[in-house]
Amino acid sequence: MNKTTLFLFTSLMIICRISVSFPFDNNLEIKETNYSYGYISYEKKYYVIFKDKYFTKHVDEDSWSEQKITYNDYDLNEYFGLSMHELNNEKILLQNGGGPVYKLSNDSLYRIDRSRWHKTQNMSYTYVQNDTLFNLGGYGYFNNFDKILYFDNKTFEWYKYNSKNDLYDNASNDFLIFHDRKEEEIFYFGGKFDVTPQNIEKENLQYSIMKFSASNKRWDKVGNLDFSFSNKRNYIYDYHQSLLKRSFNFFDENYLYLLIFNELYTFDFKNNSFTISDFSLDNINTLNKIIYNPDYKELMYITSFTSENYPEVIIQKIDDFLPKDFKEKHYIYSTSNSGWNYAIVFLILIIISTIIYWKKIEGLFIDKSLILENDKVLFNGKKILIFDENEEKTLKYIIDKNKKNGVGTDELFDIIENGSQSFDNKRKRLSIILNNINLKLRAITNIPEDMIQSIPSKEDNRLRNYRLNKKLFEK
Repeated sequence: MNKTTLFLFTSLMIICRISVSFPFDNNLEIKETNYSYGYISYEKKYYVIFKDKYFTKHVDEDSWSEQKITYNDYDLNEYFGLSMHELNNEKILLQNGGGPVYKLSNDSLYRIDRSRWHKTQNMSYTYVQNDTLFNLGGYGYFNNFDKILYFDNKTFEWYKYNSKNDLYDNASNDFLIFHDRKEEEIFYFGGKFDVTPQNIEKENLQYSIMKFSASNKRWDKVGNLDFSFSNKRNYIYDYHQSLLKRSFNFFDENYLYLLIFNELYTFDFKNNSFTISDFSLDNINTLNKIIYNPDYKELMYITSFTSENYPEVIIQKIDDFLPKDFKEKHYIYSTSNSGWNYAIVFLILIIISTIIYWKKIEGLFIDKSLILENDKVLFNGKKILIFDENEEKTLKYIIDKNKKNGVGTDELFDIIENGSQSFDNKRKRLSIILNNINLKLRAITNIPEDMIQSIPSKEDNRLRNYRLNKKLFEK
């Protein structure tokens, strides 16, 4: 091999190496709506995973490195998301809804399970214990899931965990979890019994605290949340009201942390107490999960969308994230029914008042700072800049036409660069564009409604038209 050939070969290897791993600065921007993230203990690395690439950051480094994904077996069109876990020194991702399990290895994301996507465990609690992946609770098909499933590492299928009992009538959704890994106990409470998207009613919330013991393989009732016994405020109801506005929850080794609007609740189940603190951090996307790193006592979270900036990934010490003091301290639960008669009367009065004044209350939660002006969408007086070319063209076209019966699918096909794709592929791409528009606007404005609505076509009910949700705009 002559010197020229050796030089070219060496240069090519260096270029390939750089293209595989490229360092980024401290701040990693999130410019896509479909991604997963987490912390992998055995590598001491944080991960952010997209469809065709992923980024990693070692705990001892300041910069992120990019890696290409050469093979991806996950269909990102599903919008159900993946949660990241560590199992037997492997990077495992579980699809929301229950069933599909993926592994990230050798720059490939591929499915390893032999089960089906059963969609009965949406918003479940997934955890790893004794080298086994478990999936607890959730909901689907208008039912709450009251069981625990486990993933068999040999057959690659899911099975019901052989516990002595299930949650039964205590099964709920949007529940809160504190997992005491040292004692192998899981506390479960605060969910909704109703699985339909109706107004939240206080009598349909879970006030019982259930505890699962892995050593005993059974659920036991610890007690009931007793608001007359604590701070006389139904913070579970407030928690569900705050979910689409300002709320998050996560836990470390000792406490469960729950944000309700601008107050942080810290639950200490070992001592049956909780504290309330003011929480002032505004630049945090509370719709995304907060990841706790137990090895280095750090948190990983995503900042908020703004009209000018994409969200970023933040790594921060938990002590710097949490408030330094608290303003109130109360008991969590009581083990008797004393005081419930007064609580029931109080709840009835609250429900009656809510029904009478609901329209006025509902108006308080609608954000009116979204404005149409000169074919532009403004939020707080500023133009929104985070749409890509197709998203911006689609939104402007719908604004420009402003038809009462909406804009037809065929019209939107014409303005999107589809090339010579089939009808199904065009429809899927349009669905992704419309979904991205609504996701970005919900993230920016915190309005829990779609700005672009889908309605049946007047000419053919099988077809869909699209129009603006007029009640979200200032007149």
